Order: sequence, then C-alpha cells, then structure tokens
Amino acid sequence: MHNRSASAHQPGPWQYASGNRLTQWGQQQQATRYQYNHSGHITQKTQGGTNSPGSPGSPGTPNASTTSYHYDAAQRLVHIEQNGQTIARYHYDPKGRRIAKTTGQGSGQTTTWYVYAEEGLIAELNEQGQTQKSYGWEPDSPWGTKILWQADHHSSNSGNTNPNTNAKTYHYIHSDHLGTPQIATDKNGNQTWAQVSEAFGKATVSPNASTEINIRLPGQYYDKETGTHYNFHRDYDPSTGRYLQSDPIGLQGGVNNFSYTEGNPNKRVDFYGLSSEPCDGCEPKSNEECCALWEGSLASSRVAGNVVCCNGRAVPCAKKPKRLTGALIKDYECTLEHEDYHVRDIEPCDISKGCIYVATFRMGVDPNDGECRAHKAGQKCLEKKVQECEQIGDYGCASLLKAVIRQSQNLQKIYCREG
Repeated sequence: MHNRSASAHQPGPWQYASGNRLTQWGQQQQATRYQYNHSGHITQKTQGGTNSPGSPGSPGTPNASTTSYHYDAAQRLVHIEQNGQTIARYHYDPKGRRIAKTTGQGSGQTTTWYVYAEEGLIAELNEQGQTQKSYGWEPDSPWGTKILWQADHHSSNSGNTNPNTNAKTYHYIHSDHLGTPQIATDKNGNQTWAQVSEAFGKATVSPNASTEINIRLPGQYYDKETGTHYNFHRDYDPSTGRYLQSDPIGLQGGVNNFSYTEGNPNKRVDFYGLSSEPCDGCEPKSNEECCALWEGSLASSRVAGNVVCCNGRAVPCAKKPKRLTGALIKDYECTLEHEDYHVRDIEPCDISKGCIYVATFRMGVDPNDGECRAHKAGQKCLEKKVQECEQIGDYGCASLLKAVIRQSQNLQKIYCREG
C-alpha cells in the first residue's frame, strides 16, 4: 500500500488508521501525530510533547507544537495556524492554481501574488504589483518540470519604484533526471544556490546560497512557513513522503490516497498532485514529439488528424506525408488548421487520464457542428493554398488541392446539414 513502516532518519514506529491515514510517527518527545476530517484531509498536526497516540493535540501538552489546517468548500487549503496564531492564508483561481499567499502577522504581514503560463509559475509579485521573481521554462514542457532560470528583480536604485525599470539577477538552474533543481549558477558559471535532496524531496539548501529558489520536485513549490510543498491540487510533506490531503480523484490516482508516486520518487513524477507517471514516459515533449506518439498509435489508423491531449495540454496533430513537398505539405498544413480549430471545443485535458490520449468534444458541443466549422476553416486554408500553387504555375498542385476541397465540401453537406 506504499505506507512507510520505518525510517533510518526518523526513529520510531509509523502508525496508520483505516484508509491509509498516518496517525503517528516518531517516538516519545519526537513523536508527530495527526487528526483528519471526514474528507480525509489532515486538520491538525502535533509535534513533540508527551501525548499518548489516542489523544493527539489535547490542550496543555508539555512542549507540544500544534499546526491546524483549514479548508474551503472546494477542499482547498486556505488557512494555517500554529499554536493558535495564523501563519498563512492562501487564495486560488477558478483553475485551482494558487494565486496568492499571505504570511506573517500584524505589521509584518506580506502578500505574494503568483502568475502562471502553460509550463508553470512565471512570476511572483509583491502587494504593489512589482515583480520580485520571474521564471523561464523550456517551451511546451510538462507542468513544472523543466525550469531553465530564475531572475531576482530588484530596484536599480533605492528610490526607484517603477517595476518596469527593475534590474534582474539571473540564476541558471541545473536539474536532475526528474526535473528537480539541484544547482544554480550565474552568468559566469559561479554557483549561487545548491541543495542536497532526499529521495522524497526534503531538501537541505547550501548555507552559502545567494538566492532563494523554491522550485522543488516536478510541479512543486516550497512553502517556507510550513516546510510543505504546494503541488497544484494538493500540498505535499517531503518529511513523510505523503500528501496532507486525500487524493481528489480518489482511487483513480492509485490505491493509496496519500502516497507520493506510489512510493517510487526516483522513477515516477506527479505534476498536479493527482496521479503519478513514469518520468521517462512523461518527458514529452514538443508538439511534434506528441504528434509522433499519436501517429504511431492505433488512434491514428483511420483519420487524417486529431486533437491529442499530451501531458495535460491540447495539441493539434495531422498525419505527415512521406514527402513534404507541393500539394502534400499544403494539405498537411490545412489539416493542422482544421484540427487547431477543434481545440476550442474539446474537454479540458486531464493529466490523470494518461500521458497521451485523443481528446473528445466537451459537454454541450454538437460534434457535427464542431466538424462543420472545422471543415469550413480547413477549406479557407486550402483555397489560399490553391492560389499559392497557381501563382507559381504549379497547376498539378492546384488540381490536387481542388480535389481535396471537393471532398471537404461533400463532408460539409453531412456535418453542416446542407441540402
């Protein structure tokens, strides 16, 4: 069931209740105990003290530290208290991405805003909207896996408050086979940050680091205030190798609703905190590589194109002709345009359904209507290509494309319900 029973780093027994819920690990004064709500999320963690396992967090426990976790109606972690004092509040957008974090108390409170792109976190802003950090990722890479650099923004002079004139210090990040940052260097190759990471992601950062880098295991962001990692749909504790919350997709994510990567963090990754995949199988991939995987599958055997969900993003694909010349390449380009038109009509891609699969129309979209509009878009593309062929005197190319247009028009009579 992927439950840890012992650890050389954490002496003492690991105790579990039904549903693979960890109730206690460690021993005596070093013990850590947990309580859960009806949804299976941790609501209280008590560290130290002399409580018995049956009374976690009872008032008056000597030397105990208690952390309380509060969730909203969508079961997202929104508020954390330590010994009765608020240490963090979190806010999310409709897509489930965490967009703001407030930490500290009273006049020492600070709020950080987060901005995202398809590949992951791209900027952190302060309360005044000024960029504090920005991030660069490999284009079309899986969520939170292939970070290239982090830039620290700072005013070029003490009186400068214009965020557009901030100076930047770049740190170029070197990651392991999973995509976890290990070392950062400056433009001269000098080390500016480094970490030593345990198998389940608990990191010891070099005391000589000149910057703070919070990117951790694929898809994860380190929260200094709690020591846990934000992992899109859930929060992860690297000290136990487990999530604080039960998996929102239930058993679809695996038999253990709390374990990370089925207990195999060196060979598997979990970008979204839902389900794990082999790191090799989820390395894709550029759009071209995604389409090559699709074209090599049975899904492409009877169609010229599809929209493919590849690592959680929609990719329009078309069968490549063996010779990318003349009418063939132009027909291929227009098939891609046809499929690209479908992207707006599909169900959102869900990484938990697999690394790559053929997308389907979303609820409420008439498939015939979708095909009708896509064929019309493809026909416009083909008509332009015919003109290109005729302009250079390649009438054989134009003739072949006109035949493809006639085929499309015949299909439009069916899909568009034209008499």
